[in-house]
Amino acid sequence: MSDPALPEAVAAFKALQQELSAQAQTRQQLMQQINETEMVKEELDRLDEDATVFKQIGPALIKQDLVEAKANVCKRLEFIQGELKRVNDKQASIESRAREQQAKVMELQQKQAAAAAAAGVPAASSPGRTRRSEAARRAARGAAAAAAAGAGGDSGRRGRSGRRPRARWAQQLGSMADDGAPGLLTLQASSKPKKKKARPDDYLKQVSDKKLKGKLKHTERLYKEANKAAARLNTWLAPAEAGLLEAEGVEETWQIQQAQIASAVQSGAARKAFDLALPDLGPYSLAYSRAGRHMVLGGAKGHLAVLEWGRGHLTCELQVKETTRAVTFLHNELFFAAAQAKYVYIYDKRGLEVHALRGHVAPAALDFLPHHFLLTSIGEQGVLHYQDTSTGQIVAEHRTRLGPCDVMRHNPHNAVIACGHAAGSVTMWTPNITTPVVKMLCHRGAVRALAVDPTGHQLVTAGVDCQVKVWDVRTYKPLHAYFANAPPTSLDVSQRGLLAVAQGARVQVWRDALGAKAAAPYLNHLAPLGAVRAARFCPYEDVLGLGCAGGVSSALVPGAGEPNFDSYVANPYASARERREAEVAALLDKLQPDTIMLEPEAVGKVLKEPADVAASRRAAEAAANAARVAAARRAADNKARMKGRNKPTRRQKKKQLNIIEDRKPALRAKLQEEERERKEVAQDEKRRKLETVPRALHRLYH
Repeated sequence: MSDPALPEAVAAFKALQQELSAQAQTRQQLMQQINETEMVKEELDRLDEDATVFKQIGPALIKQDLVEAKANVCKRLEFIQGELKRVNDKQASIESRAREQQAKVMELQQKQAAAAAAAGVPAASSPGRTRRSEAARRAARGAAAAAAAGAGGDSGRRGRSGRRPRARWAQQLGSMADDGAPGLLTLQASSKPKKKKARPDDYLKQVSDKKLKGKLKHTERLYKEANKAAARLNTWLAPAEAGLLEAEGVEETWQIQQAQIASAVQSGAARKAFDLALPDLGPYSLAYSRAGRHMVLGGAKGHLAVLEWGRGHLTCELQVKETTRAVTFLHNELFFAAAQAKYVYIYDKRGLEVHALRGHVAPAALDFLPHHFLLTSIGEQGVLHYQDTSTGQIVAEHRTRLGPCDVMRHNPHNAVIACGHAAGSVTMWTPNITTPVVKMLCHRGAVRALAVDPTGHQLVTAGVDCQVKVWDVRTYKPLHAYFANAPPTSLDVSQRGLLAVAQGARVQVWRDALGAKAAAPYLNHLAPLGAVRAARFCPYEDVLGLGCAGGVSSALVPGAGEPNFDSYVANPYASARERREAEVAALLDKLQPDTIMLEPEAVGKVLKEPADVAASRRAAEAAANAARVAAARRAADNKARMKGRNKPTRRQKKKQLNIIEDRKPALRAKLQEEERERKEVAQDEKRRKLETVPRALHRLYH
């Protein structure tokens, strides 16, 4: 009898062996990665401080900072070494369990051998021989059969020294091999012939037509090449996934501080969180370029600066000695506009004044439409200005007649400007119409901030009533509302839909708060430089910029930016040549102000003619045809009779033509009347049939 615990122990030992083999393979891969990383680290250590480092991403070489590259390599080396230590510990644990399991198997085999010996079965081998292949089992059974076949002849010739007892012992060996006897136990899988893997073009062997087979082979080759090209494309693009902040256990994400986030990320990312203290020149407003690489600052006391904030490089700095209320970049980081006390001024990257837009009087808010090259402003007079920065012409000036306004944002979907007013209303404007295309009453007090999500479908408003409301721009109805502890001063929506709400010195970031109402904020941050005047998310970065009363601050917000950028839209790593080419392409693709409308999909569609216009057009056509026929008849009556021109056949044709022209309207009306009567008769007949059949059968008479 075989012990049922023995097969289970053997199976567990096999599983441990497989797991040990997998750990050994993983350890080998980690050792190879450590060697490669150490080689890269040695190469970077040999470089000078001013050396240029490039990182290959697919077929492209992306410029990297040397310090950041060294830090990333060190972080990678530490991570791989930690993984190697974890694999070594796990491998040692598995080896210990494997030894224990092997001892258990040997103990069970010894017990089974003892039980077999007590039952009268002689021991074929020592208990220590625990490994035996399937080939040995089959050989034992074959030997038993051969011995059984030749037992009679052997006993007759050899007498008492015959092999009959040995034949019985061979038979017992065969039966014990089938029952899993201890001496014939195997710990290795049987060697079965592997099945040949089917190829995608195996079906072509059954095709006898050579021409058809050639076409099918060509098609299969094209499919294979297309799959390889798609795989190479994914390797080249190397799409990255956006990360998010996740809490462990009962902890909430809003309880995590910026110091904890900075200590958990790489050193290059940790440097993106900074505090720039400028206590005597604030409060500050700020804006990022479309690529997110540059930041423009504007202090209320006239301090203007442009930073390449990722590197900490100051591009330009100037003091205009005049109140500055708002700043924004134009089509790229080479030019920026500042809303100063009297007018709007445009400066270049060197800080030199390029233009003074004296048509924009007392501006308080600025915005730029990149696809239309339109700079918009609104201020104390409540006049909305549209100015084309490519031609210098003022496209439109609209009087809102709702008093001073300092809240303005544009919808990225349709380029419609939204303005928040003191009466609690939000108006939407286009340069083509002098009145607002939409006017919504959003709050019971003044509107303090606006924001539109990247899809252009949700509008977020904040007022002095301490409410933050989310509106559906397609239906102009509120979706839900949040209550703040204080009136919010700034709102912004990131590329991935995170909502930032600044109230005093506190900034809350909400995740998934637009489509549905969120229960708790995603992040909670207290600005160290005082009250926040402007909060803006940086494109393509997990960074939130804060313009505060005492300077400019930057906070890390995991999952805020889009991880994959499109170089045709905005390229953070563009060279001077690529920037010039992108500027020319943008000018060639520039949209006219007439294309700004609430529904941009309507551009290019054919408008359906109204019913009253179609009826009047048909009446005019009928009157023109009747006048033409009457004129032809009068000309025929007044025509001089000439020989050969007034034959009976010609007169008959003219009369017939007149009859047909006169009868056409009457015949058309008669045909329509007959068609209407026929439909009424058919409906009456159907109604009578339905009255005679059960209701369950009515569906059969449609």
